[in-house]
Amino acid sequence: MRRLEDGVLDVEMLTDLFAAVVDSLDAFNALWPMHVVAAQAYPLPMLGAASNGGRLEVVEQPTIRPQHLDGDDAVAVLRASLKQLHYLPGQHPSTVMRYPGVVLVDRAMSDPIAKINAAKQAFEDAFKAAVIPASRAQVRARLFPGVVMLQAYRHIHYCDQPLTRVAFGWAGATSASVAISRGDARHKLEELLRHCPAGVDSGYWAEQIQRDIDNLGRQVSDRHVLRIRKPVAPHPRVSLFNPALMPATARKGQPLHIYHANLPLFILTDDDHPPPQIDPLGSFVRDPTLRERKRRADAEPQTLISARLNLFAVETKRHRNAPRH
Repeated sequence: MRRLEDGVLDVEMLTDLFAAVVDSLDAFNALWPMHVVAAQAYPLPMLGAASNGGRLEVVEQPTIRPQHLDGDDAVAVLRASLKQLHYLPGQHPSTVMRYPGVVLVDRAMSDPIAKINAAKQAFEDAFKAAVIPASRAQVRARLFPGVVMLQAYRHIHYCDQPLTRVAFGWAGATSASVAISRGDARHKLEELLRHCPAGVDSGYWAEQIQRDIDNLGRQVSDRHVLRIRKPVAPHPRVSLFNPALMPATARKGQPLHIYHANLPLFILTDDDHPPPQIDPLGSFVRDPTLRERKRRADAEPQTLISARLNLFAVETKRHRNAPRH
């Protein structure tokens, strides 16, 4: 497949793949509600937004309180959530909606869920292979207006193993820090240099990226490690437990699986799979020490190399107090 920079985009193939995702979800939504033994849903509030100098920004929430629904109400919400691939009115364009929940079903759902996930993966792979990163937002808006791509890509999780406990909780509200080599950082910047986003002056873009490449050469020495730092928003997750299925080397209390709880989890329940204990999703309360920890991290001896990559050169501890020559 030729990429967008070659001037060719197979629009029909991409739209057909997206249609296959929608069709597989429609077929599944017609099936699973007839086999529900029990269901719980924990819908999350939409993130607020506020204007900052004419720019709409997401408002940080100190507390996130999910609703708690069960029975038919939960089924209705979760059924709609599987097809919620578009932005909702008032949804900030940089956010995604999450629909945690759990559904116990009395028949195997592995085949239809595998079909959905295969369709989602085929659509994601084809779109990312066909469209360079710098142009994806523009192409998405043209071909799939209003579609939240991450919500279209997300897989549905299913478990047909016997479980003793299913526990929902929270992760995130941290700053992810990933080490990267100088060579890999340069490669990423050179990729950006080759692919100017639509609507951006190519000369300006080349000047800005070249400055970042020059920073990498001038400001990074053996005293530094390179890190890409990005904030990680709080997000729900679910842990599945059955100590009897864990290997002897597993630590006490280790879960069998941990999944992002962005969509409902489906669990087979029958004579061989008794219903597990369900620990519902509670409220997320932001750690009051997070700001201080972030302040300390920001206070580390570090140099911004590229704002576009969130790339920093961090002075290693063994060099901070070493004499400079």
